Amino acid sequence: MINYKVMWFDDEHENFQSIKDEARLENVILIGYSNAADGIPELRANYNQYDAVLLDGLFFKTADHQGTNIDHSAFGEVAKVISELRAQNKILPWFIYSGQKSFVKDKNDFVDLFKDTSFARGKVFDKNKDEDFEELLKEIKKASDTNPERIIKSSNPEIFSIFDEGILPAEVENQVLNIFLNNLPKDKSEFKAILTNIRSVQESIFLKLENIKVLPKLDRPNQKITHLSGNIRKSQD
Repeated sequence: MINYKVMWFDDEHENFQSIKDEARLENVILIGYSNAADGIPELRANYNQYDAVLLDGLFFKTADHQGTNIDHSAFGEVAKVISELRAQNKILPWFIYSGQKSFVKDKNDFVDLFKDTSFARGKVFDKNKDEDFEELLKEIKKASDTNPERIIKSSNPEIFSIFDEGILPAEVENQVLNIFLNNLPKDKSEFKAILTNIRSVQESIFLKLENIKVLPKLDRPNQKITHLSGNIRKSQD
């Protein structure tokens, strides 16, 4: 099964290894960020590498903040970025998982402001309740499984496990996803663009195989394919 990758904003995420371990048993990988300043650039640049975002009610705004130097502004900044991505039709499920009373039980202006764009009907999941965490994991999977990119990955695990294991980088994964997501070409120009994308992926694979000494450095792609098919050609180096 392809794991669910979740970006988790929580100033104390490093102290919650047990939560990460429990989620991992359910194939959910929680990747923690203690502050908005560090997490937002990653969210903007690589939103499509994550299946969902998890927000604590209160967490640090920058890496310099510590102790009780927390307020609602960091939550608002991340929620705003998620809303901006949504406006660009880049839908990323997001959920609130908090132990603060102001988010779990009391009326909260930030929760009300972004409630219409959140998932699980805007419910705030309570860290103090085991049953809430179980429900949260189910909701993360439920929402993620409707994502077209997630569907492609789940339908082709033998391909995308290469990226989960870090064998090839995320940018190559994006190229492969684009090949699956693009409609059939309508003209020669679109067909050429798809072939260019495939060629780029192929070159990335060849480069990786050269780096791990499975493939010698050969000049032409057809020589490399011939070598991999079993007709060994010694390197000319």
